[in-house]
Amino acid sequence: MPIGAIGGSKDIMQNLAPLGKVYQAGTLSGNPISVAAGLETLRLIDNKPNFYESLSNKTEKLVQGFRELSKNIGLNVSADSIGSMFGIYFDNQIPTSLKELSNCNNEAFIIFFNEMLKQGIYIAPSPFEVGFISDSHDEDIIQKTLAAASNAFKVVKSQM
Repeated sequence: MPIGAIGGSKDIMQNLAPLGKVYQAGTLSGNPISVAAGLETLRLIDNKPNFYESLSNKTEKLVQGFRELSKNIGLNVSADSIGSMFGIYFDNQIPTSLKELSNCNNEAFIIFFNEMLKQGIYIAPSPFEVGFISDSHDEDIIQKTLAAASNAFKVVKSQM
């Protein structure tokens, strides 16, 4: 019961992993249980007043915390969010293109990611990906994440 498929000539398809260098994936593609779970999630969200506003507020609180903590430590960090998605960038302004993102201090991001992971906080492993907040992320989790970020920022600062 796939919900999506791709195809092409043999010459094209051989470029896709695992044979080729192009990685193609679709989140939960072709999994009917995932589709059913997604539909149920949408039903639950629809019955929860102010769901998206609450989710956006949680994400903004986290991002604002990243900004304040990094500023207090003296790191050039920018962070932004929309809805439940967020990004953190080791530069003084939010990148608006791949070129700008590539020019950020991505070595600092790697240090930050690894320090967060050591503290039990898993964020997207690359500055080229976004992080997500869920409805399950409550005030306690946000504060634990920010405490871990404070420690991670200090390590980044000491290594730069």
